[in-house]
Amino acid sequence: MERHKTNNYSNKRMKEYSIHGVPFVIVHEPDYSKVNPEEVIQRVEDMIPARLVDGLDGFYMAHLKEFDELNRNAVFKDNTIYITNEQDDFKDMLDDIVHELAHFTEIKFQDHIYGDGEIRDHFINKRYNLYNNLTSAGYDCDKQAFLKVDFNPNLDVFFHEEVGYSKLRGHLGGFPSPYSAVSLREYYAVVFTDYFCYDREEACRKCPEVCDKIHSLLGEE
Repeated sequence: MERHKTNNYSNKRMKEYSIHGVPFVIVHEPDYSKVNPEEVIQRVEDMIPARLVDGLDGFYMAHLKEFDELNRNAVFKDNTIYITNEQDDFKDMLDDIVHELAHFTEIKFQDHIYGDGEIRDHFINKRYNLYNNLTSAGYDCDKQAFLKVDFNPNLDVFFHEEVGYSKLRGHLGGFPSPYSAVSLREYYAVVFTDYFCYDREEACRKCPEVCDKIHSLLGEE
């Protein structure tokens, strides 16, 4: 499963693993006292079907400059998943990988996931509930911003800084977490991650329309 190689990413030798044949390259090594990447990689391969990984160019564990600039731990871009080597533990690394895999699947299976508008409609309904809850609690909310599904940096700041995630948890209106309310894409990715990594039954109770799509991707319709 592991081999050492040199490529054009760096002139140093790197550890390379794979998930269903997709390369997973460790460019910057983590603190092994906190997490063993091989164990996490094996867990991902065990629980995520090959169909949901097929077509991805690769995974890289490397601390990108944008992680510090944007306060992020992982990103899916250019058909590749990048995760920081600064991981707290097994759970932290697993969450990062699966969350970004969710973003890959929503691109690969975009029509299947979003084509009928079911997830979008549920997201908008939950946003409307959240808007009503926050308005009732005395917050000055931009209704039009709440009814749009794309990421809005101003709304993100409102949720995270003006309201605060700890207080937002009391007004979620059906969202599984504060971060899942920031955009349609993050809503799907959070539920996908909850489904595979955490409480599947609870994820499907709160967001059955997303779980229905995941079940169909898994051939469990």
